[in-house]
Amino acid sequence: MHRFFKHPSVWLSFMLALIAAAPSVRAESIFVSNDEWMFGNCCLSSDSDTQFATNIASWLTGGSGKILILSNNFGLAGGDLSALLTTDGYTVTTTTTTPADLSPYSAVFVGGMAVNNTALTNYVNSGGNVFVEAGTDG
Repeated sequence: MHRFFKHPSVWLSFMLALIAAAPSVRAESIFVSNDEWMFGNCCLSSDSDTQFATNIASWLTGGSGKILILSNNFGLAGGDLSALLTTDGYTVTTTTTTPADLSPYSAVFVGGMAVNNTALTNYVNSGGNVFVEAGTDG
């Protein structure tokens, strides 16, 4: 084994220098959930799921703004989530077509279908916030 790897302090110093030299990329928040059922019309009526939806929206947006639901999955596009978020004061758009420009949205909720990865990456790197609903079979 090379002596470089035998000395953790040397290795740590090297890694810190490498991180410090890396270009800075400004990205905001991405939240990944492992299930689609909690926000579906079947389940959003429970207090815990309603509170979770409200908390996630607030965390991603800072408490106000426009939310894009970009999904064909019942867990996001069923209607109850949009109604809850609208009641909470958000402007909500639900679609299955990725807009040319995501920057007007404070948060984008995706799940259940393929979404333009480059558009989402650019959106997050420009300060956008994304909720990813996993476990959707899509």
